[in-house]
Amino acid sequence: MQVEFDVIIIGGGPGGLAIGSLLAREGVSSAIMEKDPVLGGRYRSVDFHGCRVDSATHFLVSLSGSTEKTATYEYFSELGLPMEQKMVPWTIGLVSKER
Repeated sequence: MQVEFDVIIIGGGPGGLAIGSLLAREGVSSAIMEKDPVLGGRYRSVDFHGCRVDSATHFLVSLSGSTEKTATYEYFSELGLPMEQKMVPWTIGLVSKER
C-alpha cells in the first residue's frame, strides 16, 4: 500500500510539529519524519542513569520567568492547548567520568 503526502516534514521537534498542525488546518496532508523513537526534539525528557531529565525546558520560559510571554505559549494557546507553569523542587549537579 502506497501512501502519498503533499509535504514531508523533517524533524518531530517543536518546529516540525507546529508546521504539521498548521498545514493540517489548511487541509494539506503531511508526514513527519523523526530520527529518534519519540517526538519532541528539545522539548522532551530523557532517561539518564535512571533519572528523568528534561532536555531543554528552559526554552518554555522567557527571561521574565513566565511561560506566558513565549512564542510557545502563544502557539499552544492558538491550538487550544493550555500550558500550566508548575514550580517543582529541584537539584543540580555535575557528572564526570573522572570521579
